[in-house]
Amino acid sequence: MSLAPRRTTTADARTAALGRRARRACVTGAAVVAALLAAGCGSGRHASANGSEEAGVHSNDASAQRSLERRQQALHEQVVAALHHPSTARYGGLPAYLPKPKVPAHRMLTATPRHAVLTVEGDTVEVELPGARGRATVVGPDVPDKDQGTFQDTARVSFDVTFAAVRGSLPLARSAFTVTDELGAIHHPRLSARHGGRAPAIAPRGTPITIRLRTTLPIGNGRVQYRPVGRRALASWDFDSETD
Repeated sequence: MSLAPRRTTTADARTAALGRRARRACVTGAAVVAALLAAGCGSGRHASANGSEEAGVHSNDASAQRSLERRQQALHEQVVAALHHPSTARYGGLPAYLPKPKVPAHRMLTATPRHAVLTVEGDTVEVELPGARGRATVVGPDVPDKDQGTFQDTARVSFDVTFAAVRGSLPLARSAFTVTDELGAIHHPRLSARHGGRAPAIAPRGTPITIRLRTTLPIGNGRVQYRPVGRRALASWDFDSETD
């Protein structure tokens, strides 16, 4: 007995088409879901990576800030320590790296026939001669008030020379004093006692005495010289005269 083939109806064809569409939709939906899941996982990993990088940046910023604060604090402490250091407790202290002076400052110079002395007016010199000694100080020049502000080239000036602590015989003759101007010319000043009268030829012992030297000099630098023995100056004092 033979069976006749089953005839496909229109309804069967539509049912088969709907089944194929449903299967394709399921496959497509599964692919979309898989893609979304993959994208989601990737975004998570990317977000996690970004989060780690941001955390690292914030950590580095915080570390740099702490380092800067420590350096600022150390600098502040150094400044405070320097301000309270004993070396700054007085004005004019010399830096520690400078060499220490071997010659005492503000010491009195000693002039002898073998060792002449050059200093500036106002300083005292210990004068030593065979059998005599004393301390000599030159102050000046004194320019008269009427010559001040005249801007003239010459002026009549005076110097006060004081001898103290004298022992023995120190000559005070006019020939013992000269004044050299800045042009090299040598002047022989007039001598007198400070308050007038004649100056003694020998400095008195034990009693200070001041004699006055008077001469006319060109304006500028010069030098007062004490030459008690011979023509060589034993002690010299530099000065500067002005009329402006």
